[in-house]
Amino acid sequence: MTDPIFSLVLCTKGRVAELARFLESLVAQRMTEVQVIIVDQNDDDRLMPVLNDFQDKVSLVHIRTATGLSLGRNEALKRVRAAIVGFPDDDCVYPPGLLRRLLELANLRSEDFFSFASAGLNGGLSGPRQETTDTEITPSNVWRCVISYTFFVRSRCLQGGIRFDTDLGVGSPGPYKSGEETDFVLQLLRAGYRGWHVRDMGVLHPEEQQTLAHARKRWAYGCGTGFVYVKDRLGALAIGKMLVGPLVRFLRSLLCLRVVECIHHGYEFAGRVRGVWGGMFRVSGAPDAGVDLAPLEKPCGK
Repeated sequence: MTDPIFSLVLCTKGRVAELARFLESLVAQRMTEVQVIIVDQNDDDRLMPVLNDFQDKVSLVHIRTATGLSLGRNEALKRVRAAIVGFPDDDCVYPPGLLRRLLELANLRSEDFFSFASAGLNGGLSGPRQETTDTEITPSNVWRCVISYTFFVRSRCLQGGIRFDTDLGVGSPGPYKSGEETDFVLQLLRAGYRGWHVRDMGVLHPEEQQTLAHARKRWAYGCGTGFVYVKDRLGALAIGKMLVGPLVRFLRSLLCLRVVECIHHGYEFAGRVRGVWGGMFRVSGAPDAGVDLAPLEKPCGK
């Protein structure tokens, strides 16, 4: 059997229509050299109708694991057969031509991993602040270059044991529900691998909603951000800037009486402080004595 060019590791829990939408976008890539490893973390068989619909259109590997985005991805990496690995969210969409553009990059450039922009399903950018030009990925700009669903790595880089930290990501046992991909890339950079960010295409992803219902996510994702800054030793100055940003946005929203924004930024700041605290425990080797304010046990995708 010929090995595929791409292995896509997709963890999913609770989403069915979104998964079907992603697989449709994958079929539209018109590339057959793709292995999709579906990491099913549902407690039932809700995915089976979708998987049956696509089994003749896409090379699917279906596995089940316990809850945890990082745990599931690590388990799936044992089954990767391709030269390039990606980590799509279960609610993202690949625009036409994305994989051909990635293959072109991998053939023309010597870097070990690549990332694209993140775009909204209805146009414009989606996700956090992003780099505005093509650029090398470094520890100082990784937060603006890499989101898990926009990121692809040559599988040979993983032979040394680089894996996702199971204390990070949605479904992890503690409060740190984000940052797993950033920590993963920082491991790659420390190992001497190089990355390149391109802006000419974007992976499509639903835009985050600024509602009270989503505010608690800011805490959980803030926890992950703060934790990674300390765990990966990004430096006191970088940690300070990371904390000041949401604090300033919180105060500005408060002064302008923008209540929902104020709550969002307040949760984010508090989460980052909690993450820094937890990261200090990790670095020191002591057990984490903090609290988990907002457990997120919903879908694997963000």
